[in-house]
Amino acid sequence: MFLTGASRLAAVSALLIVSLCCQSQTVSVNLDNQVGTVPVHYGFEGTWIDQDSSMFLQRYRTSNLNILRMQFPMFEFEPANDNSNPENSVINFDFVSQADVAYGKTTSFHRWFVAMRRQHPDLVFYLNIWDCANWLASTPNTFMLGASGAWPPTNYAEYSEIVRASLSWLVNDVGVPPSRVMFTFVNEPNSDPSFPTHAFEGDLNDLLAMAAAARAAADEVSPEIRMGGIEEVFQANLTRQFLNAGGDQYVDFLAFHVYQIGASAINGMITSIHDDLVGYNLPLYLSEMGDNDYGAGFLINYDSEEAGIALTRNLVRIWELDLAGMVMFRFSNLYLNSPSLPLSGWTGYGLFEDWRGTNTNGEAYKLFPGFWAFANFYNHFTNGVIVQSAESINRMEVLAVRGDSSLAIAAVNYSTSSRTLDFQLSGGADFSRARVVDGLSAIVPFDSLSVSGGNFTYSVPGNSVRIFLLGEGSSLTGLGDNDPVESGLAVDFQFSLYPNPVNATATIEYALQKAQKLSVVVMDIQGRVLETLFRGNQDAGSHSMRLDGEGLASGIYFVRIAGESFAKTQKLVLIK
Repeated sequence: MFLTGASRLAAVSALLIVSLCCQSQTVSVNLDNQVGTVPVHYGFEGTWIDQDSSMFLQRYRTSNLNILRMQFPMFEFEPANDNSNPENSVINFDFVSQADVAYGKTTSFHRWFVAMRRQHPDLVFYLNIWDCANWLASTPNTFMLGASGAWPPTNYAEYSEIVRASLSWLVNDVGVPPSRVMFTFVNEPNSDPSFPTHAFEGDLNDLLAMAAAARAAADEVSPEIRMGGIEEVFQANLTRQFLNAGGDQYVDFLAFHVYQIGASAINGMITSIHDDLVGYNLPLYLSEMGDNDYGAGFLINYDSEEAGIALTRNLVRIWELDLAGMVMFRFSNLYLNSPSLPLSGWTGYGLFEDWRGTNTNGEAYKLFPGFWAFANFYNHFTNGVIVQSAESINRMEVLAVRGDSSLAIAAVNYSTSSRTLDFQLSGGADFSRARVVDGLSAIVPFDSLSVSGGNFTYSVPGNSVRIFLLGEGSSLTGLGDNDPVESGLAVDFQFSLYPNPVNATATIEYALQKAQKLSVVVMDIQGRVLETLFRGNQDAGSHSMRLDGEGLASGIYFVRIAGESFAKTQKLVLIK
């Protein structure tokens, strides 16, 4: 037996008591009533720049992802046949990809994956066999301005080689255990042929033949590797045909993509595809999602609070549907301008800006509110079970996840007016404080509320997201359940400084749990203050500032941030 999305939401609604009076809502949460489970895997379509690796690692760490998806570019790994013997691959997976020649930006997949494996020991690596190189394609020049072509392959032995070789590289060279490797053998086989990433021109029989060959190739590396299908976009019709024709014998999970205009349309499509596929009893992964309400084509720009709120609404629905995994497309914006892929216009869909500041008036790597939406869900809503969620009522959505000794509640107010929420907790709830996080600007609390008899009240501003943390569920806050917010910042306060080394301008990023006096200074190697970047009062939340090295000589410097109850120093290397 299974619940469709509509049935699940009806069951959830029975557990949510909402009273509307003068724009106030009473939300009753019964911790004894489990209505769903959280995703097993949560992460991103990955991005990486070698020259800014420290910043990327820091942001991956902040996001708390546990799955990294990469679309495997055959046009770069094997643009020409490596040799005439498909049983003896000499494909070079350790090459350096030129991401942006003009800016000297590169991507080394081996360096990237090894760094991620070391930083995230339990990370799952998810490869999508994206395109078919023109030399192997049944229909060449369909993909990315002719950079590559469309499946099916003209030679299945060579197709098996690219699957086997890529998975072997990931397991044997990068060092990822086979049990933490997933892949899909095709991408969006139902896409419009006019679309720039169109990479399949076959029929159902071709899909089945590719699945059989890919499954056999993967098993040669390790039977523990999980293969999925079929990354269909917008619907599930072809996926069902594939499964009903025997494709289910090859796949361990199902993956699908959703792109639509607006949060409500996206949520409706996710629910519809879930309902079409949940009966096959295979884990379901939403492996790409994009909101075309914020641009057109590849120029989707999430640099707004409105976009952050819409993405949070999507996350609430995804959590309600018991999906096995969520992979957001994508981690950051890119500016691709290389000999193999001259797509300088593909700069969107990311949760922070590219290195050129293409959409942000030159501000490189600017974090968008959507980044914090995902970081909050991946940090605070992935341990436990769902005890309450709600459909949109009075332009307010609520999700609650109960851990062993904690409770996390997300409140999304997408109206223009504030909403006063009267939370009434039952079912063994015994909390004394609720810590409050701005869900679009940080993952650490900026406020703390008293909880009395399982009840607390909070006014959520219009067009905002608030996260309420109760109990012992978060190690990020530094605030115990009984500690007042005045106790100060977390003892493990961190800030990021990138790029480092730097030859011109560096960016400093940090987050404050509460408003306070703060100073940010630059010191030389002897500890003398050379420049004060900021001194004064600063609001809670995330902050960013630039350090201009134009007036400084090459050498070693230190950036020091000191607040009312903490101080932190990082070394900066300036090379001119």
